[in-house]
Amino acid sequence: MRRVFAQSGIFRSLVLVVFISLQALAFGLEMDTSLLVQQSPTDGGIVTPEIGIHQIVFNSEVKIRAIAEPGYQFVYWLGDVVDPGSSSTIVIVDGPKIIIAVFERVAHEFITIEAGPQGSAGGQDRRIPNRQNIASGSGGRAVAGKRPHKPNVFPISDPFLVPGMADSEEMSDPENIEEIPEPATVLLVTFGTLFMSRAGKRKNKLRKI
Repeated sequence: MRRVFAQSGIFRSLVLVVFISLQALAFGLEMDTSLLVQQSPTDGGIVTPEIGIHQIVFNSEVKIRAIAEPGYQFVYWLGDVVDPGSSSTIVIVDGPKIIIAVFERVAHEFITIEAGPQGSAGGQDRRIPNRQNIASGSGGRAVAGKRPHKPNVFPISDPFLVPGMADSEEMSDPENIEEIPEPATVLLVTFGTLFMSRAGKRKNKLRKI
């Protein structure tokens, strides 16, 4: 009989130990649920909770947030989250979870850099030359308060060194240029000549008579 009671007592003790161990294991699993947080690329932004493995209470809600660095933008979450497209959302930790915040680079915007003096601010302005500027050789750059650049002209003492220059100087001399009469003067001279010729003919006729 003693052996039977001893065996039954040992059995009960083993059952109790197993039961307590299972309860402790279940309680431990409930308290130590893992949440792994990652991001891609690593320099794309800041994630909260921070990158790594976190021990979270079983079946609890954890708020996660992703903030993009300058030059990047948040795209979406990879993993079991409430709203994958929102930078701020919630994870229900009902078991081990892995979530990843995904960022991407922002497309570069072309900025027009102006070159050329611009008042006292020291800014510069670069413009596309138009036909007039190309013809004048200014290259499309306008500078306030300055006259257009003029080429250096050196006088030539001997006009005969340049072909055709002597003729051009003779033509440019006011004494050598013939005055062109105005149309009204030409008409007056013409009518006066005709009138004088007719008057002379009449005088000749009167003399003959």
